[in-house]
Amino acid sequence: MGKIKETFQKMSLKKSLLVLAVFCLSLVGILSIVTILKCSDIRQEILDTRPIIITDYIIDDTNKNDMENNNGVTAIPQKYTHGELSKENQVYYWCITILMVSLPIAYIIIASFMVAKLYYKWKLQIPLENLKNGMDYISQQDLDFQIQYSSNDELGQLCDTFEHMKNEIYKSNRKMWNMLQERKALTASVSHDLRTPITVINGYLEYLEKSIERGTLTNETLQTTIKNMTEAADRLKRYVECVKDIQRIEDIEIKKKELRFERIDCQHNKRIFYLSSTKK
Repeated sequence: MGKIKETFQKMSLKKSLLVLAVFCLSLVGILSIVTILKCSDIRQEILDTRPIIITDYIIDDTNKNDMENNNGVTAIPQKYTHGELSKENQVYYWCITILMVSLPIAYIIIASFMVAKLYYKWKLQIPLENLKNGMDYISQQDLDFQIQYSSNDELGQLCDTFEHMKNEIYKSNRKMWNMLQERKALTASVSHDLRTPITVINGYLEYLEKSIERGTLTNETLQTTIKNMTEAADRLKRYVECVKDIQRIEDIEIKKKELRFERIDCQHNKRIFYLSSTKK
């Protein structure tokens, strides 16, 4: 039974349904023929219980000596009719007739139910449950699962495609997670680097404010402070430009294009051509 089920699972959906339907219909045909023949024999046995009424006969006088020895005559029936069945045999006869008609119909109904049940159980139940469970896992954002259904039919190919789609989603999410981590690290690094020139500028501003309050601010001190603040502002500007350049690089759309490179081999005085292409 296990080998039959395994062989059945490897068939395509159309072929497996056709094989199962032909098998069940053949079984229904055999059972129907046996049932009809058996019921016909039983009906004939019931009919044979009817009394025979002779309506016309002839006397056979070809052997007079035998008739004298037997003290009788020989009558040959020419016409006869059957009497009616008893009430009990009539009920029995009609019950057998109803069974002879209804049993083949019942066989067809039972066979149809068995085809549907076996086809769903052997071909549809496992892959549909696997796909349903897979969709439930994905809806819960859980990609740590695997669909295992070894069959070459259409549903097996669908399960393989679903498994491939799940793996691609997992890779995409993993790549996005890595990008977010890299962006987070970059943001932390830029924030740390930006904090230094801002702190320098704030420090010089406080120094200028206190110098003005004390009246100790000189032109030389002012020029030096402005120069340092300008350097800090330039450094801050370079950080901002660096962040903008990184953003522009991420927004660049990579297009595939064939390029032809040429290199001259000086030793053998030959030109060697290389054909390469950029990849997305």
